[in-house]
Amino acid sequence: MSAMDEPFPSEHAGFDARLLARMTNRVSARQALTQKADALAADLAPVLARAIGGLTGARADAKAKPCGFGTGVELASGFLPRGVRALAGIDGFARDFVLAAESGFVVTLAETLLGGSGGAGGAREPSPVEIDIAAVLFEEMAGALVARIRDVGGRSEVAAPRSGVLVEEKDACAQQPCVLLAFEIVLEGSSATIGFIVPEAALEATEILCDETAAPQKMREAPAPEWADRLSRRVSGSQITLTARLKLERSTLGEIADLAPGDVLRFADPGALNVFLHARDRTIGECELGRSGERYMLRLKDGESLEAGIVREASE
Repeated sequence: MSAMDEPFPSEHAGFDARLLARMTNRVSARQALTQKADALAADLAPVLARAIGGLTGARADAKAKPCGFGTGVELASGFLPRGVRALAGIDGFARDFVLAAESGFVVTLAETLLGGSGGAGGAREPSPVEIDIAAVLFEEMAGALVARIRDVGGRSEVAAPRSGVLVEEKDACAQQPCVLLAFEIVLEGSSATIGFIVPEAALEATEILCDETAAPQKMREAPAPEWADRLSRRVSGSQITLTARLKLERSTLGEIADLAPGDVLRFADPGALNVFLHARDRTIGECELGRSGERYMLRLKDGESLEAGIVREASE
């Protein structure tokens, strides 16, 4: 049984996880691990900048921050309250670690990809579409890390991104001593943090390629068609709830207050009814109401612009 397959000491009830980890030599000397983590982060920064720039077509800068130490829960708290995360695993390295990004960067990334300015990323929560698009970023982050690990199979898995709680108690890395590799990313004038939360034991036991020859051999920027295809799959797979709305005749507040069961409300449009299609409370198209057999149907009037409207409005 390898060291990575042994039960983590925190699984033994009645012991402090950090103390037991040091007693059983599962945590390296802090100075050596710090040097290793900082060197890895410095080497990853330009790779991430090139990847994000290649994805968005915009200038991206990445600067490694000093590494941090703590449990998975503690390190993830730095990305709250509105962070986005994905659990990931790399064969031969770690079965369970966290990729995280501040929500502002996720919004800026999605807006830039969809042709917007990306300037107001930190002002709101990311939408479901934007969270799905973040998977492309996290996949590239995992790929960059794979390229820096010696003697691994090169296979990584990234789970679907989610927002909110970044590390749950059930996650394997929740109470493990972990290292945070954090990066300040500047994209379209907006600055935010992304990072890897990696178990200390995994980083300690792994030989890291931190030289100039590693990137050309194992890492390259994805060509534009590949990015477009990956982005298209993410957006196409996002689930959006559409609602149809009909306008009624205007009423006074007093008339509305007097409404009772059995009262009749008339539609505002005479003749054919115009129905407005909405996604996340934004109008994205206009339809006509019809009937097929016993079921009412909608016929799109501006179908050519519908797809673009869904992507644009649902991502804001």
